Amino acid sequence: MYNMNLTRPATAIILVFLLGCNASRKATNTPEPAQQSVSAAQAVSVCGEAVKFYAEKMLITQTGQIMDVTAELIVDPLAKTITVSAEMAGQEKAAFEITIEQIDCAFNNDFTVGAALYTGFIKQKDGSVTKQLLKLEAKDGSLLFTNGDPDKPNELTMYVSKWEIINKQQ
Repeated sequence: MYNMNLTRPATAIILVFLLGCNASRKATNTPEPAQQSVSAAQAVSVCGEAVKFYAEKMLITQTGQIMDVTAELIVDPLAKTITVSAEMAGQEKAAFEITIEQIDCAFNNDFTVGAALYTGFIKQKDGSVTKQLLKLEAKDGSLLFTNGDPDKPNELTMYVSKWEIINKQQ
């Protein structure tokens, strides 16, 4: 288990779960399992690596409707950030950043088994912060992002279509 407790000033977060917006997939009823783009040489602990996730399908839990979205989520444990960019057809692109305060991660190196819980916050334009708990988990052959707060119902599930480890050495 990888547990990274990152201390920050007392700030709260809530990630507006627009995260469920990811994209470029043909309309189907069942999202396909995530495809990996990582070489055997890159097979290191993914919990400590910067990873870019792509999503093309989002499930709206309340209605059971699966929607096409275009989304990228970059999880960077060293920078303590999750950068989210998402767009649904006919809607404005949403972009925001989650500042990570704590990570509880237990994944195998190809994201097929395990889960990660990211606790952090989103700084709003007015200076206030919104607490956010984001869960990434391998479930039923899929990799997905959901609300990680057990006290709140999950409104959206974003299905990861592919992922890649970001090589920061340039």
